[in-house]
Amino acid sequence: QVKTKTGYITVFANPLPVISAADRLLTCNINAATYQWFLNNNPIANATQQTYNAIQDGNYTVSVVDANGCNGLSAAIGIPVAPVNTITGVQVFPIPSNGIIYITSGDIKGTARMKLYNSIGALVMERTISDLSLKNEINISTLAAGVYEMKLFTEQSVFVRKIQRN
Repeated sequence: QVKTKTGYITVFANPLPVISAADRLLTCNINAATYQWFLNNNPIANATQQTYNAIQDGNYTVSVVDANGCNGLSAAIGIPVAPVNTITGVQVFPIPSNGIIYITSGDIKGTARMKLYNSIGALVMERTISDLSLKNEINISTLAAGVYEMKLFTEQSVFVRKIQRN
């Protein structure tokens, strides 16, 4: 006598991640179990979160694996070269630095927000500068040696500059 069992197979659709960009902050629309970001089809080391700060120009994609173990790859999104420096007259010195940088501007008065990003796009420092017309000291001695991207935000515009910590 042959016995037959009836069972059910659940089929899950592969996720379809979509990348959105706000300035250069990339966000995947899917709440996944794992993420891997790619730049020009090459995996980016330690870029395994739902968001990624794109500090290099190129084509970015993200691969996700959902809770069911299904994977999906987004379409590429192109990120252009860093925004044009629209703030004139900002000085950042010395570069390279051994641990202290100074930011000042003879042209801009008022507050600014300074953000520093490491080589993989992670935000590593954020400071409010109360008056750009003054010589503002920023201590970066706790950061590892390397190149960082500094973004300086004012009410009117954004200044972007690479800095080096020795």
